[in-house]
Amino acid sequence: MLFAKKLPDGIQDFEYLRTNGYLYADKTEYVYRLATMGKPYFLGHPRRFGKSLFLSTLDKRIMFYIIIKKKEYERRN
Repeated sequence: MLFAKKLPDGIQDFEYLRTNGYLYADKTEYVYRLATMGKPYFLGHPRRFGKSLFLSTLDKRIMFYIIIKKKEYERRN
């Protein structure tokens, strides 16, 4: 068998993808680059090219970051 995990064809929810054993390529480095470049970006990929999954990933990662920063702030104060 080539892949030990299932391929996520048509899955658009990051949390579902991660909790149900689907293959996921972490592109967090690219998200960081997009966020720190200071320019707006147009996500103009063809249909079924991962835009919804990318936005779902951003949503989960941003919420995780906010929760961690809030806990760090609460510990200091």
